[in-house]
Amino acid sequence: MKTARFRLTTLTPVHVGAGAKYGPLEYYIRDNRLCRVDFYRLCSDPGFTKYRDRIIKSALEMRKERIDQLAPDLAERFQLYSIDQAGLSGEYPDVSEHIKTGMRPYIPGSSLKGSILTALVYDYFKNNKGELDTLRREMYSGRGRRFRIGRKIIENTIGSLTGSDAGTGDGKRGFARWIRISDPETVPIEKLFAGKVIVCPSRQSGPRIAMEMLKPGTDFEYEIEPFGDIDLNGLIAKVDEFYRLVLREENGWRKRQGLSLLGFGEGGDGSALVRVGTGSSKLATSLLLLLDEAHPKTRKLVIPGLPPAVQEKSPMGWARLQRVG
Repeated sequence: MKTARFRLTTLTPVHVGAGAKYGPLEYYIRDNRLCRVDFYRLCSDPGFTKYRDRIIKSALEMRKERIDQLAPDLAERFQLYSIDQAGLSGEYPDVSEHIKTGMRPYIPGSSLKGSILTALVYDYFKNNKGELDTLRREMYSGRGRRFRIGRKIIENTIGSLTGSDAGTGDGKRGFARWIRISDPETVPIEKLFAGKVIVCPSRQSGPRIAMEMLKPGTDFEYEIEPFGDIDLNGLIAKVDEFYRLVLREENGWRKRQGLSLLGFGEGGDGSALVRVGTGSSKLATSLLLLLDEAHPKTRKLVIPGLPPAVQEKSPMGWARLQRVG
C-alpha cells in the first residue's frame, strides 16, 4: 500500500512534554493570558543590572517571585509568546512545556506511532493469552528483565503484522521498520492554552500540576506508510477497537465519580479513536484491559476554564485519526 495521509484532531486537551518546566521567573499573567518571557535575553539586556541582585537572590532561594514584579519593564519587552490560561494567576506554579519547534507546537509522529503500537499489542495478546501468561511469569519470577520482556512483546506483535520475525533480536529495529509516520506541520502558538491538572479523586497531598496543552479541535496531518504487506485499513480498525474499549472503561469510571460521560461518536466510519501524550492513563498505555488486576482508581483531569471547549473535568489525550488521502 502506498503512503496515505491522515488527519489527527484533538478531542480533549493534549500535552506532549518537551521535558522542561518554567516558573514565575519566566512568565507572568495579564488579562487571563500567560505571557512567556525569554529569561536569557532578559538577563543579557543592559537594563538587567539594576534588577540583578534581587532576581539572583529570588532564584537561589526559590522564592517563586514573579518576573513582572522583579523587572516589570524587561518582562514585557522580552515576551516570547502569549497564550490563554485558566487557574494559574493566584498560585503561579511551575508549568510543564508542550513540545514545540520554532515556538510552534505539534504532536510528534513518534507519539502517534506509540499509541498505535499499544493498540496492536493489545490485539495480538488478546488472541494469544498463553504467550502473555508466559511473559508475565518470566517477569515476576525474576528470570526475565523488563527490557527483554518489552522487546519480546514488540517482536511478537510486529511479527504477526508482517507475517515474519520482524525485529527478532532487535526490538528497536522492528519498531522502526513496520510503519513510518511523519512529523506533522506545526500549528500557531494560539492553539495552546495553560491550565491546571488535578488528580481525581483528589489526593490529600502533592503538588498541583500546570501544563501547556493543545486546545480541542486542533488538527495535524501525517503521512503514514506501512511496510511490507501490512493492511493499513485493518490496522486502523484494530486501533479504534482498542481505544473504544478504553473509552468504555473511562466512561464507567466517570459515571462512578458523578462526572459527565464522554461522547465521541459510534465509530464505523473508517476513523479511529486514539489517545496520546501525558494523562492518557494506564489503560491506554498498558495491557491492563487483558490482565486480571485492579484498574487505576484515579485519573488526571483538566479543571474547567479557558478555552470554552474544555468542559467539566476534562480527560487528557483523546483524539480522532481520519484518513484524508
